Amino acid sequence: MFEEGDRKESSSEDGEGRDKDSRTVELTTREVGLLLKYGYPFSAEERKLRSGEAVDGIHRVRMGSYWIELMLGDLVRSAKEIRSHRLLDELDELYSVLEHSLNSGRGTPLR
Repeated sequence: MFEEGDRKESSSEDGEGRDKDSRTVELTTREVGLLLKYGYPFSAEERKLRSGEAVDGIHRVRMGSYWIELMLGDLVRSAKEIRSHRLLDELDELYSVLEHSLNSGRGTPLR
């Protein structure tokens, strides 16, 4: 996989150190748990997910679109091994939230 230096080189940051293609993803506590388990985030994104505090039950996490796309792929891969229809529905909703964040620049749950 990537080494820490590889990830820094692959991100597109401006002079202020802010990721140009970052998105704010809004996730429920359950969705954060699912993403940690089935989205296989890299260590920096995992720390962001774990450290975010929920406000009114929603975690707002800034992530680069590149990392969101990787997690989307991992969710699809994980879903292929899952038999529970309920869990598949939850992963499908999580996929929709992440995909929406890529398309709009801000991931807002479709609830």
